[in-house]
Amino acid sequence: IDQNNNTYQIVSFEQFSHEKSDWGHQLRPYKDRLVEFIAPDCRSIPIQGTFLGCTKLTNVILKAGATLGQKNIFNGCSRLRDIYPRVFKTLLEATFSGCSSLEGCIELTDQVNTFSIFSGCAKIEEIIAPKITTVSANAFKGCVSVTNITLSSSVVTIGAAAFSGCSKLDADITKFITPKLTSLGQQAFSGCACLKGDLVWKSETLTSLPNEVFNGCRGIKSITFKTPITSISTSSLLGLAPSSQIYFDCPAPTSFGERGIMNNTPYTRGYLTKDFDNWLTVMSSHKNNYVAWKYEFSTLSTTSVAGKRMLQDSSMCVNVDGKLSVLDKKVIGFLFWEKGRPNKLRKKRPPARYQKSS
Repeated sequence: IDQNNNTYQIVSFEQFSHEKSDWGHQLRPYKDRLVEFIAPDCRSIPIQGTFLGCTKLTNVILKAGATLGQKNIFNGCSRLRDIYPRVFKTLLEATFSGCSSLEGCIELTDQVNTFSIFSGCAKIEEIIAPKITTVSANAFKGCVSVTNITLSSSVVTIGAAAFSGCSKLDADITKFITPKLTSLGQQAFSGCACLKGDLVWKSETLTSLPNEVFNGCRGIKSITFKTPITSISTSSLLGLAPSSQIYFDCPAPTSFGERGIMNNTPYTRGYLTKDFDNWLTVMSSHKNNYVAWKYEFSTLSTTSVAGKRMLQDSSMCVNVDGKLSVLDKKVIGFLFWEKGRPNKLRKKRPPARYQKSS
């Protein structure tokens, strides 16, 4: 479209040529008027940000096998619904970031720079990338309609918020968390409500749970930690499946963040095999975490904050003639979140005879 609103179709076009300009964006003056880019002979777009911010662009046709060889080529094309081809060998960071109307499936046949590559692609349904071993930060963040993402079985890095908000991603968590994984970023799977399965954590290199890493993964039923975890960060295990089970076959971590393990009723069950006193001590170390210890159970009022919360899970606690009764006698403590709890109400370290109850 030119300045007189005349429309043109490119019928013979092999490679985008450009003048030196900001981002190499030759179409910048017309970015709010460009609706289609039809160039069936175009085999390469090697310019950074070529269609950056073309918010009215809806359709792109290139030559089969065309390469997109720079960053941000379609970044911010919020109305882009369709593109041909759908199979690409090489893509760089943020190629389709913000393409919130892009539908269907995209296939990547080689290693690519995945930083924010599909971030905000709210309608894309499937991504096939069997050679990707590094999933960079924000790679699939906000892909709320994606149901399947195929990656290499040898993924070694998952960056911050890589899958955050992929609420329909229907897969077993063990597809992504494998023994070969060496780096895991915060919020990596936050909001992935359809991820499911039973995870066995056995890694010598992954020794901490980053902030909100599994927050809202309501399909994960159990996690078993076989190797030491030095840090459980804020909300890292918040909102797993109801009655989910977490097995800690390892010593207590050195730090435990706010709401590190929390769930609505029925509560998540945590099972400890060792180091009982230190586990409960570190859990209560954050100012907003509250631990009801076993030695208190018989004295807790059913009308107290702790008593009311414990009774919310009727499979664990009942009210017997106005007194709180914990049904499972192996329970050694309950962890709650109470923001802004005054320091003077913080729990003191209990007598040793209560710390090692099992």
